[in-house]
Amino acid sequence: MKQKDIPIYNDPSSFKQLGYEAKFPCSTQYMVYDALTSRYFLTPQTLEEYGIDPSYIWPNNPKALEQFIEEITEDLYDVMGRLAPFNLQYNQYLVAQSRALQFRNRFAARKQFEKCLIHQAQYKLKTIDVRDFAGIDFDANTAIYHKQLRRELRHISPKALDILKVLGLLFNGDIPHSRQIDYGRFM
Repeated sequence: MKQKDIPIYNDPSSFKQLGYEAKFPCSTQYMVYDALTSRYFLTPQTLEEYGIDPSYIWPNNPKALEQFIEEITEDLYDVMGRLAPFNLQYNQYLVAQSRALQFRNRFAARKQFEKCLIHQAQYKLKTIDVRDFAGIDFDANTAIYHKQLRRELRHISPKALDILKVLGLLFNGDIPHSRQIDYGRFM
């Protein structure tokens, strides 16, 4: 799939008009799909609407917002790959096509993933990323076992993890008596 083949819709009016005829993956004013990486990214407009402003963290960096958006997306897709490595491509297909067993309406599944990205953005601004630790606690004058901290999921929003579980994106196995979809032709 090429980037030019991805439709751009106005959320939610286009989805109400098109109904089940809407094509997925698609881009909106809130989330943009990148065909090269097969991932959804939030738009700066979305962060602005939710009051998320990472510019104070990197005040002199003009690309700070773009980097922040990439980190949010990377965090969630990396967790999906770490917890469900055998189903990573299939899970990317499910996200791209906005499919989930809990949500029959594809628009609802898409909005859930959007909410997941927003929760991660809010959480990332509020907490320190443990992957950036040097490994020394200066106050206690002791070493921190930072490799253990990096293996844990402390850098991921608990709300985002809950949404990923509900969407079925952390499942790492086969569903009995089901056929796998040939997702390669959609990516």
